[in-house]
Amino acid sequence: MAPNVEVPQQEASFSFEGPEKKLEVCFTPNAARPMGLRSFSKAEWQHMLTFAECTIVGYVHNQFCDSYLLSESSLFVYPYKIIVKTCGGTKLLNTIPVLIEYAQKISSGISSLMFCRKN
Repeated sequence: MAPNVEVPQQEASFSFEGPEKKLEVCFTPNAARPMGLRSFSKAEWQHMLTFAECTIVGYVHNQFCDSYLLSESSLFVYPYKIIVKTCGGTKLLNTIPVLIEYAQKISSGISSLMFCRKN
């Protein structure tokens, strides 16, 4: 059985980062642009994330996905889908106008959008 540990109230208020939020957006595939959203640069994704009030701190990729470690969690970019998971005071919905612009640049459109928040 795990020990019962109490965190002092003052200490707990500084460590709480707020509820997790998730934005998942699917785009209409365009056969003429197989790389889709993956054709955007790290700088372009950082531009979008400034509206959510978070920053890119790391990056890895493979043949299927680009993964960005964020100051507030993660961004996953697939050719025609993105998933952004954050916590704290981020404002994920502020990124939607930029995502619409990015979709237009790859001759695509948003086919579905899901936003979830724990509370």
